[in-house]
Amino acid sequence: MRSIAFLCLFTALFVATLVTGIFWLKSDDTSSKSTAAASKNYDFRLPLIEGGEFAFSSETVVNKIALVNFWATWCEPCQREFPTLLKIADQLGPDYLFILISLDDNKNAVASFLKQFGQSRDNVKIVWDERSAIAADFGTSQLPETYVFNSNRHLERKVIGYVDWTQQDVIAYMRNLKRADLSKTTVH
Repeated sequence: MRSIAFLCLFTALFVATLVTGIFWLKSDDTSSKSTAAASKNYDFRLPLIEGGEFAFSSETVVNKIALVNFWATWCEPCQREFPTLLKIADQLGPDYLFILISLDDNKNAVASFLKQFGQSRDNVKIVWDERSAIAADFGTSQLPETYVFNSNRHLERKVIGYVDWTQQDVIAYMRNLKRADLSKTTVH
């Protein structure tokens, strides 16, 4: 019986990893394209869930790889993805900024959802797009949806759907973005 249970668990993990990889590979890598989306101005200003305001043009974004994620507490794939975003934020540290934009109708629902994840992180900003205006500006079509920006705030990749952000290929991609930025600023 144990071997059957182990085989079922292994199969489920394999399928989940495969699905994550497919979504990641099907994402829109805009770095190799000269599209209007890659050069679009993605600036925005939204209220932070904890109070105050966050602006994408602020000093907190300068020289950081930024990940903008649209999500909602009622979205089941978002609920599964959220902890993986926090884990990668912890792993990558202060050179990366995670802007998690809730599209919930009720700010209190967001605050209640966040309680299960403990204290806030310096490199994670939870903001609220009450009327989904910023999501519309970005062209967000479904939840979750993520936009990855280089340190110059140029869009590198758009990812539609759930991603396990703790997957090694995803982490490697994020680290390579930072390395590429550093190599551009290094004087030879």
